[in-house]
Amino acid sequence: MRALTAFAACCATSEADWSAASELASLDRTLGARRFQNLADVWLARADFPELATTFRALGVSPGAHGSAIFRAAPEASLRDAIIAS
Repeated sequence: MRALTAFAACCATSEADWSAASELASLDRTLGARRFQNLADVWLARADFPELATTFRALGVSPGAHGSAIFRAAPEASLRDAIIAS
């Protein structure tokens, strides 16, 4: 949570284009350790990356234009809203 809060404070309103590598590096800097990149390395290297379509449907999240998300009514919308509010 600390890493995401620090990232939001420094960078969330930035107009800069962020690559995944630069975002992970920024999050890791807030923790002083390479945790986010290590997790990404493990999961992105796997052939059996978890299927998330069912989870996204339950949360009421679908992709929008330019990397934005579209939210709609869904069984787990309250959980999604709590995650976003954190």
